[in-house]
Amino acid sequence: MADTMRRVDSDVVRLTPRTYTDREIVDGMLRGEPAAAAALIDRFGPAVDRRVWRLLGADDEHEDIVQQVFTRILESIPRLRNPDALEDWISAITVNSVRKELRKRRYRRMFLVASVEDEHGHAPASQETMMVLRRGFTILDRMKPDERIVFIMRFVEGSDLSEIATATGRSLATVKRHISRARDTFLKKAARDPVLASFLEERVDER
Repeated sequence: MADTMRRVDSDVVRLTPRTYTDREIVDGMLRGEPAAAAALIDRFGPAVDRRVWRLLGADDEHEDIVQQVFTRILESIPRLRNPDALEDWISAITVNSVRKELRKRRYRRMFLVASVEDEHGHAPASQETMMVLRRGFTILDRMKPDERIVFIMRFVEGSDLSEIATATGRSLATVKRHISRARDTFLKKAARDPVLASFLEERVDER
């Protein structure tokens, strides 16, 4: 009976998902352990997915870009010097991957705003909201990639300055300049658009 219980307990232990620390994930991936790579994707996959979504908007190549992020993570893991900084490192790779994609697409329209509730958990938007989003992304589409990224991280995601600096690999002073320039550019162009101007005016009045 005791032997049977020990076997059952052992089976339960094997079936229970293991919780990895960041350092264990890195060490396991360096040893080529599939479980460590799976743990990394489970832990950071949703965050990467959300950030790509916010930085790019609705995009036909969303899944491909997320896949590119994790491919770069797997290829670059041997160069990670501080395993305890895994989260910041992944955030930086995500931002850099999106930056490269934006630069490749700079001269063509790339945002298709649509309801993607099933895929990303976003509630369907009203026609008015969809119009605002389309016009807002039209402005963002014309901004420099670095300014667009910091604008979305700061004003959409609500990231603090130090987080943006870490993710983009820029100094705080540079991030502040990019944010200020991006905000001024966006507001200046939005003021020329009656729909966006009205939308922003209403938000100011609500405060």
